Amino acid sequence: MTVAEGNWTVVAIEYNGEPRTVAFASLAELLKSDGLKAGQRGVAVAVNGKVVAGRLWRSTRFSDGDKIEVVKIFSGG
Repeated sequence: MTVAEGNWTVVAIEYNGEPRTVAFASLAELLKSDGLKAGQRGVAVAVNGKVVAGRLWRSTRFSDGDKIEVVKIFSGG
C-alpha cells in the first residue's frame, strides 16, 4: 500500500526477508537507519534481485512491494 504523507511516500517493502513499512526518500536513508553509510565498503545491496552500486544509493527510490537484501561482509574468524 502506497500512502503519501507530506513530502514522504510510505511504502510496504521486504527488507532482508522481513516485511516493513517505510517512509524514507531513498535507499541511502533506509540503510542509514540500519547504521550503514552511503557507499560503505563491505556492504552489498540488491533491490528486486539487482545489485545497486553504492554511488546510486542516494538516488534509488522505493516502490510498493520492493524486496531489498543487504549483505554485510565481516572479516576474521
